[in-house]
Parts: sequence; C-alpha cells; structure tokens
Amino acid sequence: MYNGSAFKFSVQIIFKDNSFSEDGFKIERATGIGTPFAEIATSKPSFSGSLVFNDNGLSPNTTYVYRVRAFNGAGYSDYSAPITLTTTP
Repeated sequence: MYNGSAFKFSVQIIFKDNSFSEDGFKIERATGIGTPFAEIATSKPSFSGSLVFNDNGLSPNTTYVYRVRAFNGAGYSDYSAPITLTTTP
C-alpha cells in the first residue's frame, strides 16, 4: 500500500510494511509507463510499520513509476503494486 506526493524535483513515497522477517527493501524506479525498472535504493527494515522514501534530483514534468519488494536471506518477496507519480512543471 502506497501514498505518494510529487514536487518539481522530487517525490516522496510512504508505503506500509506488511513484511515481518525482512532484512530490508529494494526500491525500483522506471521513467514512464512501460519502461524498464532499475534499482535505485536499498532500505533497512521499518519497525514503525511504514517506510518513507524521498527520491530527489528528478526532472520536472516527468512521470516516474515505483515498486518495492522485501528481501531476506531466503530471497525476495513479490513486487508491490506500482505507484505512478508525475513531478510538477
């Protein structure tokens, strides 16, 4: 589950942590719908139940798509549903 806000040069994403045995999260981004994703960050586990991620240095008036998955020693979870945000002009 996501909540996101877009600004001129950045976006902020807040996602609910539904995992219980993760070592962390991999955050991936695509520039536009239908383009390949690339890993842009690794986050430590969230002990508060939600995780805030700020993606800075983005281009104005550009659409970005994000997805997240948890990982631990056994492997990776499924990807989250993607969230699409467009930075302001």
